[in-house]
Amino acid sequence: MEYCSRCLQTNTRPGVVFKNGVCGACLWEEKSKIINWSARENELKSIAENAKTKSKGAYDCVIGVSGGKDSTFQAFYARDILGLRVLLVNCEPMDITPIGRANFENLKRHGFETISINPNRNLAKKLIKKAFWEYLNPVKPLEYTLYASAYIIADMFNIPMILQGENAALTLGAKNNLQDSSGNALNIVNSNTLKDNPIEIYMDEETELKDLFLYKVPVDELTKKGVTAVWLNYYTNK
Repeated sequence: MEYCSRCLQTNTRPGVVFKNGVCGACLWEEKSKIINWSARENELKSIAENAKTKSKGAYDCVIGVSGGKDSTFQAFYARDILGLRVLLVNCEPMDITPIGRANFENLKRHGFETISINPNRNLAKKLIKKAFWEYLNPVKPLEYTLYASAYIIADMFNIPMILQGENAALTLGAKNNLQDSSGNALNIVNSNTLKDNPIEIYMDEETELKDLFLYKVPVDELTKKGVTAVWLNYYTNK
């Protein structure tokens, strides 16, 4: 086992990158100190203005929110800094904590419009059991719905922009050969979390394709529509 010489992260994290004994997360922190953040923020503002121009409906941007501090920051940044008309999407976990519920309600009190998605719990329990036995990761199927929900809503409502938070290829140094470290969040399907096709691993004689609708990120559909998805931490260090 190899430890990062700066933060003690180990090389057992899936996809983690090491260079001269330093992990990818620490390398990103070092690089972030010399990035022209003003230029990147201006680039993001241009992307946001383009989304406003392309928007044909009530919303310019969709954001998946969990009720945590990161997604709360994304919501306020998109609305108050970028001036976007934002729709927040919460994919409710099996048992949302009181704090998570309170934080989500707090966003509503601040004037955000929201959608709450609740995947079929009976199916989720079945997939959780399967994921535990095959991957030793019982929350794996829930991660699909968590991330896919915002992309699905963007597709269904024809919203031209999706704002995500942190790209793990940067902040965790968990970069693989498929996922890049750019600001393009459509590449989320190449992340270690989502790189396995949920249709291939979860569909069986009892589970139909339509049962897994909330588990798959519709990248092809969004690409055809010209929807832009961005990682916020690529464009701002606030």
